[in-house]
Amino acid sequence: PGSHWVAIFIDKNGTADYFDSYGLPPTTVTPISRYFQGFRKQNWSSQNIQAPFSSVCGHYCIYFILHRWKNIPFDHILKTFSPDCEENDEAITDWINETFDLDTETYDVEFLINQICQSR
Repeated sequence: PGSHWVAIFIDKNGTADYFDSYGLPPTTVTPISRYFQGFRKQNWSSQNIQAPFSSVCGHYCIYFILHRWKNIPFDHILKTFSPDCEENDEAITDWINETFDLDTETYDVEFLINQICQSR
């Protein structure tokens, strides 16, 4: 906990797809930005699909990488999500739990309490 996951997928043609479930551009993560800029063709989306306090950014990255690996286009992957970020978070949690036989939660309550409720 405490880190935000993003993903880069490079297809066989050398196109780099940058994915951030908050829809932030690759320029917000400096080392990744430098790496991403090295590709001739680049794709990224500004579509926010994740709710602000959920703990599922890694789930989204796994979903994205596995679906790109199956040659599902970037825009098709994004179209599977709705404008309702909380609905997306519940759906991605269900997908991860079913796909990998896990029992993860959408919100890491202990982490949120430690980050938000304690003085520094």
